[in-house]
Amino acid sequence: MINRGLPRFRAELNNPGLQLKPGMFVDAVVMTNQNQTSKSDKKMIIPRTSLLWTGKRSVVFVKVPNSESPKYEMREIVLGARTGNSYIVEQGLTEGEEIVTNGVFAIDASAQLSGKFSMMNRPESKRFDVPKEFKEPVDKFN
Repeated sequence: MINRGLPRFRAELNNPGLQLKPGMFVDAVVMTNQNQTSKSDKKMIIPRTSLLWTGKRSVVFVKVPNSESPKYEMREIVLGARTGNSYIVEQGLTEGEEIVTNGVFAIDASAQLSGKFSMMNRPESKRFDVPKEFKEPVDKFN
């Protein structure tokens, strides 16, 4: 049997013509409702081992492309349904981006120790309050 890193399971199924024998291994595609989406609705699936959770936030580490040494940036993502030991990604990743799948806690701990953004030390909100003296002239145009 070739182990391609895919999940293994046992199944009972009809065997017309007795083509399948006891103990035989097969490669198969299991169709679910999630497999039956249109091509424009394709979802990305990532392993559970690549995630860190902080309350309601889900965080992954994405490899920074074209860097001389391995660099990773923390990215907040939105998860969909869980499928076995994987999750569907609804938002936050783009096809082709590489993510860390094992050792994410070690990368996060290293970021914390070096004072960089981490699971517990996320970037400040990008929203800020504008002083009243700047708001008033802009409000006149609305």
